[in-house]
Amino acid sequence: MQKLWIWAIDDKLDEKIIETFQEKVRAALAEWNAHQNPVSNKVSIYSKRFLIIEALSEVSGCSIDWLTRNIQTTAQEMNIPLADSASVFYKDNNGEIQKSHFSQIPKLLEEGILTPETIIYDLTVAHTNQLENFEAPLKATWMNRYLKI
Repeated sequence: MQKLWIWAIDDKLDEKIIETFQEKVRAALAEWNAHQNPVSNKVSIYSKRFLIIEALSEVSGCSIDWLTRNIQTTAQEMNIPLADSASVFYKDNNGEIQKSHFSQIPKLLEEGILTPETIIYDLTVAHTNQLENFEAPLKATWMNRYLKI
């Protein structure tokens, strides 16, 4: 089972920024090692808002820390604001990706902005075999605990 990490980006990136960001991330990840062994990886940006890194070989705790630091540094150098862990992302009625603080979920449900069928981007996906669950209806994600039964 291969590991993956997803970083959400606060604002939609344009194509030129995406290309440069991916190049810089790939260059940094060329140095990614776990116990002196290179970590094969795959880098992609999904919907201009999500950086996805897949480890195609074994990783260790130190190598994961190294990855996190390098992604944060690269994003900071390019003035790309990464979302904090309290952010949730969903697709609105117009098909646009929106961001909100997780504490707003009950209010968004009450107002009908979020429904059980609203597509949520689940940043908790951690393995490639779970990637199909990255985009899922709210009722099928961890946010279903906010639904009134």
